[in-house]
Amino acid sequence: MRWQKKRPGRRGLPQTPPVTGMILRERPGIATVLVAVLLVGLGALLAVPGSRPFHALERQRQAQQRLAAAERALVAFAVREGRLPRPATPGRRDEGPEGTTAVLVGVLPLDALDPVEGVDPWGRTLTYAVTAALTRPGAWSAGTSGLLAVESDHAPPRTTLDWVLVSHGANGHGAWRPPGPRDPLPDGPLERDNLGQAPDADPAHFQERRHDRGQAEGFDDVLRAGTLPR
Repeated sequence: MRWQKKRPGRRGLPQTPPVTGMILRERPGIATVLVAVLLVGLGALLAVPGSRPFHALERQRQAQQRLAAAERALVAFAVREGRLPRPATPGRRDEGPEGTTAVLVGVLPLDALDPVEGVDPWGRTLTYAVTAALTRPGAWSAGTSGLLAVESDHAPPRTTLDWVLVSHGANGHGAWRPPGPRDPLPDGPLERDNLGQAPDADPAHFQERRHDRGQAEGFDDVLRAGTLPR
């Protein structure tokens, strides 16, 4: 009787099944555990402090894009109607009343505008301030001037502006939520200046500042202001 010799594996060693594969086949729950560990590790990497500034900058960039889109919608409305739209009452989508003040402040009247997002990346409505005289029929063709002004710490002051659009940033102080409720009012004078109404002492004056988290509540509003072509 002839005995058969087992063929040696690579390099003369007997072949054996991979240990990892054997374990995963015999204990399939281990694969789930390994995947969970990998996901936890990935989440930890995304949550490190170094990633937070990136996300903050990305939201500011998105805020600027939404303000620019809102501005285009305002100009398109003026081209059709010969005037700027009146702000909507917070919680509503239609144009608000004419009012008796020189500056009207509210939120974007979405029903009157081309499709546009009326909220910022933090889910709060954009504040819309406009020279009241420019919301009346024929105001644009009559050459009516804007009354709004923006003060900046990194650019010359701008005056005779027709409108100002404001995202109240990550802290949201003074911003309206889409259903109507309002976030707490700002304590700092700079962000309070961007409310356009009480307790803002000068509704026609707005602030555009470098973002600062170092003093009290800081400043993180994002603004866009402009005028119609004349």
